[in-house]
Parts: sequence; C-alpha cells; structure tokens
Amino acid sequence: MSFRIITPRVHGLLDYMSAIVLILAPSVLEFNEVSPYAYWLSVIAGVILFYIV
Repeated sequence: MSFRIITPRVHGLLDYMSAIVLILAPSVLEFNEVSPYAYWLSVIAGVILFYIV
C-alpha cells in the first residue's frame, strides 16, 4: 500500500529549500549573537542536507 501525498519531484524541491533555509536562517535571525554553537550547528546541518540530497 503506497500513500503519495506529494510527488518525488516536490519532495526533492522541499529538501533543497529546507537546506537553503538552514544555511541562511542563522545569518538572518542573528543566531551568532545568541550562541555561536547554534549558528554553526544550523549551517553545518544545512550543508550536510544539501550535500546528501
């Protein structure tokens, strides 16, 4: 039984968009002022996600 809520193409686009958001959000939201660890964790997670996809 297969449930397809979104197509594989849309899923791929959402993956890339979420990776870009993870990379850019810390700069826009100024995470570096709160915690450098939060900043770099988000950026590294975005880069890994972008690389995996």
